[in-house]
Amino acid sequence: MQVIKTVLLIEELALSIQIITECLNEANINVLSAQTLVEATRLIETSLEICDLVVICACLKSNSPNTQHLVRHIIAKDFNKPIIANTAIPEDARILIEAGATHESTRGDVIDFIFTLLDRV
Repeated sequence: MQVIKTVLLIEELALSIQIITECLNEANINVLSAQTLVEATRLIETSLEICDLVVICACLKSNSPNTQHLVRHIIAKDFNKPIIANTAIPEDARILIEAGATHESTRGDVIDFIFTLLDRV
């Protein structure tokens, strides 16, 4: 029996959520998504334990990184699985890496990177 994986996707762009979700769903991977800090915090509190990987955008409804505290919160909940900082701006990804994200990816490569990391989980 195949174990179904679950990804927590924290991303502000609806189109990105749609594309990533469709690609992952085709591979029988569940996606929980949040577009705001409030939604992300709620999903971290209620569903993090079922997640195999977290993808987090550096900027939610902001022009500068504002999700570092979410990364720290995820780590504080003893989440020891991959956390991908997903952004188009390398400097923003580094801020999330400094906060504790384990990997970084560009928007165009994130789907393939998710598949690679889930094969290791």
